[in-house]
Amino acid sequence: VASPGVAPDAKIVAVKVLDRNLSFSGTAQVISGLEWVRLNRPDVRVVNMSLGTFALFSSPCDGASAPAMAFSQSIGALKARGTTVFVSSGNDRSANQMEAPACISSSVSVGATYDANFGGFSLFGCSETTAPDKVACFGNSGPGLKLFAPGAAITSAGAQGTSTFFGTSQAAPHAAGTAALLLQARPSLTPDDIESALVRTGKPILYSRNGLTIPRVDAEAALASVGAGA
Repeated sequence: VASPGVAPDAKIVAVKVLDRNLSFSGTAQVISGLEWVRLNRPDVRVVNMSLGTFALFSSPCDGASAPAMAFSQSIGALKARGTTVFVSSGNDRSANQMEAPACISSSVSVGATYDANFGGFSLFGCSETTAPDKVACFGNSGPGLKLFAPGAAITSAGAQGTSTFFGTSQAAPHAAGTAALLLQARPSLTPDDIESALVRTGKPILYSRNGLTIPRVDAEAALASVGAGA
């Protein structure tokens, strides 16, 4: 029996911004999607972006380039109106950089840990043994990374029923789903409230490659922190 997922009652507004191969093809398409949400869907309180550019930056990168500035303006405008934007950190194996737009300071960047011990892993140019809460070798990290969440191996809804994938693109929606749970419990929460709850209550994970300790999302603890039951 398939798991119901993190936030099974959440309503989803799907906005296509990738190309026909499900790959990033340009900043303009993503910005247009974010702006469409801002202008047309005031009901959207959480945005998940399991995507990234080919540019790596040390965080924050808000003024590092013209595309980064455009991302910063658009994500910042969504946050100002009450929408929290989660972005996958990317799968470039970097211990000190992340892809744009994860490096935008107003976004909530999410890296990946393993969900369980499922033996050996070999993908995205790295190989290692797996263990619960072990930081995945493929995921980008660095001083600007705000959260970890399970990113491998994740079985979820797919075009043919269910599918199993690996990557920080699987981790970001775990965090976004937890944000939806928090808003279900406390609709008055602001993006800063949500980020603070997730960071404050997450399980501390030490990443040996860069010496940083970053919280792994804990949905039950986050809900308890805002006075809600599990």
